Amino acid sequence: MDQGATEAAFDAPADVDCSFSWNADGTELTCDPTDAFDPSTGYAFGVGTGAQSADGDALGSAASFTFTTRPAVESTQPADGASDVPRNAPIQVTFSGAMDTAATEAAIGIDPAVDCDVRWSAGNDRWTCVPQTSMDATTTYQVTVASDATDAAGAQVGTTTSFTFTTGTAELADCAFGVTEFGSCLVAP
Repeated sequence: MDQGATEAAFDAPADVDCSFSWNADGTELTCDPTDAFDPSTGYAFGVGTGAQSADGDALGSAASFTFTTRPAVESTQPADGASDVPRNAPIQVTFSGAMDTAATEAAIGIDPAVDCDVRWSAGNDRWTCVPQTSMDATTTYQVTVASDATDAAGAQVGTTTSFTFTTGTAELADCAFGVTEFGSCLVAP
């Protein structure tokens, strides 16, 4: 292929910058994004008829393809490796987008087990476990989000994510729900 003409005819979304590379035969163009794709996002790419062979023959018709990236775990509360976590502190996992709540709840495990009152944010992108009884003191807990946690569009995260935290001996004071700041006794519904 005429590499310059073909690269100029390559159509990528406005927020995707490509670094181009070619195979040794000059028949396969690769767009290596300079930044990671956003999770749970659809992307459309194409090659217009301005693409040309090495002999100058134009591409007969434009070609395009689309794909959607997988959802991802964006953050956790407590943070991975946190220590002296209050025994009744909420456990939260925030995802990159709206999740299928039933499939995702089935994919989340806590070891040792915690009796949870499970709550989802209004956008179904944050799962919260409010412990119904205090967790054991000075104990390390592991929370695992299995690879089959699924977003609202049916895409699975595809990678298992785990984080651990260790409880202390103290508990959060009783108080009302409604504020999303972790570390206080207020928990988002």
